[in-house]
Amino acid sequence: MRTIIWILIILSFSTGLSAKKLTGYVLTNQNDTIKCYIIQDIFVLSGIDISRFQNGIVTKDYNNKKMTYLPKDIKGFGIIANTDTIKFEPVLINSFEMFSGFKDRWFFMNLIDDGPIKLYYFIDIMTEVGSGYTANRRVQRYAIKTVSNEVAKWIDKTEGSDKSFNYRNLFIELLGNDNLENFKKLNNDSSIGEVLDEIYNYNITHN
Repeated sequence: MRTIIWILIILSFSTGLSAKKLTGYVLTNQNDTIKCYIIQDIFVLSGIDISRFQNGIVTKDYNNKKMTYLPKDIKGFGIIANTDTIKFEPVLINSFEMFSGFKDRWFFMNLIDDGPIKLYYFIDIMTEVGSGYTANRRVQRYAIKTVSNEVAKWIDKTEGSDKSFNYRNLFIELLGNDNLENFKKLNNDSSIGEVLDEIYNYNITHN
């Protein structure tokens, strides 16, 4: 939590420099939509870097009033990018941190498919420590959850043992045995692309 607070302090400070204002909105816990600017910090030179919003966001309304939100503070937010909207929702998921190990943590995650199975995209910043160096590595990850599951699940093999990762068991846990038709062909060796395709197909046929 201390790390997250410092990230937001730095981000908040950067808004007074040359941070980029992205047109968007915040969805409050009372289901009110507030139009505002989402502030992207000065360290992003071009485009939109979703990893900058995963721990918390800083916004400005049209009267230049600044607000800071952590994932548990709101139901979500969106960034308007040309004709598309990049949507984020707060997600609780079991995640690893170097000094505290595995535990359930809240993040803002990019919602990329909404249906009976919610599919999220996340950029994990993994710290590698070697002999005389420390480096951060960006890893693309995906997570899923259903309405009945409070804690989301990773659908990749980045964390935990590859040998124990079983896609079939994952979807049995989420959906039960009666809804596995789309996922019967998956096995431990299935690619992430194959898993994503089956989630998209399931959401189309069960919406």
